[in-house]
Amino acid sequence: MNYLFKKYCDLIKNNIPSGRKNLAILISKHWMDLQDHYSINLYHDLSHIRTGLDELDKDTTPLEFRDELEFAYFYHDVIVGCREAELLSSMFAINVRNSMKLILIPNVVVDCILETRFNNLMNTEVSRFPELNVIHDMDLVIFGKDRDKFINYDDAIIQEYGAYFDKEMRAKILYKFYENKKIYRTERCLDLYENKAKENLKWILADRYGRKF
Repeated sequence: MNYLFKKYCDLIKNNIPSGRKNLAILISKHWMDLQDHYSINLYHDLSHIRTGLDELDKDTTPLEFRDELEFAYFYHDVIVGCREAELLSSMFAINVRNSMKLILIPNVVVDCILETRFNNLMNTEVSRFPELNVIHDMDLVIFGKDRDKFINYDDAIIQEYGAYFDKEMRAKILYKFYENKKIYRTERCLDLYENKAKENLKWILADRYGRKF
């Protein structure tokens, strides 16, 4: 958690007007709000945020709007489980940006968050905006992690949705990712995670969801 808090502090300090009073108090308030929102989730929580940001730290892609991307990822799953989740998350993020008068381009933040919508995650056509490709792959990187981490991810999704979990729908979603021509957009993630992601999806579809291949 110290890692994430430090990243959040550095991000805010790098994008806030100089001389802002009570900055530490302001950052702490918004960080606590962020923690509160993610604390109710079992997968879409701060651990998920860390996994994505770890990947961003390793990515050497030149990004003109790297801070906007990072800010967007901190907030992209503030709202989970409703049809307009990403739109509501983007509104939440922009309210935070405005309240602190951050020097971040709001349209870029919104576009990055909306890129994590399901339909956009299914779209593997490379965008001309590298930030959108990177956040797309950050959000799906768990698919290509080792088998135990992937199973833990699926377990957490089941627990997070609880009584609303639909096994048949979950199987359809996972199969859509599996049968897609590819999962990732960036060369880095294609090289590192594509094959493992396909293996994990095929395995869990057969083992947990009864899909025959």
